[in-house]
Amino acid sequence: MNTVTHIIPPIYETLILGTMPTVVKSDLNVYIASLCEALEQDYRLYTVKSFRRYIHLGDETGHFQRQLDAIREDQYDWQISYDVDYGRKYAKIMMTQGGSRSVHCFIDMKTGDVYKPASISKPAKGIRYNLLDSSSREECYRRADWSGGYLYSR
Repeated sequence: MNTVTHIIPPIYETLILGTMPTVVKSDLNVYIASLCEALEQDYRLYTVKSFRRYIHLGDETGHFQRQLDAIREDQYDWQISYDVDYGRKYAKIMMTQGGSRSVHCFIDMKTGDVYKPASISKPAKGIRYNLLDSSSREECYRRADWSGGYLYSR
């Protein structure tokens, strides 16, 4: 066994030696799931605010009020979901809406770095957040929005 591993903290061991302790990997999976939950929650808040705005502007047919009632009764079909596709290097958070899927973001499974997508198969250059760093992770969760605006360079 390499003696260097004993003096390197696990998070830096990932960067230097290319290994990832199981504990950190499972933590990263929890952080990814939490990001998916934050995105879904943001979409729900966005939807409710939109319906309220349309009601305020004049909802002659009562459509938006019925939608809010369905939300209150837990009968509303949100028509959006976020799930994770795991690859060799990256986890992709996929947004499914109205039957179509698109990449929301990429997460490097070794480092926890979050990237904006450049295409369906690769991330854009430039790290946006790091889910293994607590302050960066909290900022990511705080700024997360369902449409991905928080992934543009700060």
